[in-house]
Amino acid sequence: MSSMGAGELVEIGGRMNSERYLEVLKDVMLRQCVWQYPEGQIYLVHDNSSVHKSKIVKDC
Repeated sequence: MSSMGAGELVEIGGRMNSERYLEVLKDVMLRQCVWQYPEGQIYLVHDNSSVHKSKIVKDC
């Protein structure tokens, strides 16, 4: 969700884990942000979910 409205909805079957979360970020969210905000900088806000705080997500 952004100031431009809701983004693309993605159906996730089963439980979300760090690997699946990164897939959504790279395959959906990044593409959407480049389209909506071609001029540059965005801020991604995470909560304290373990998926958001995992090492592979932080490293990415």
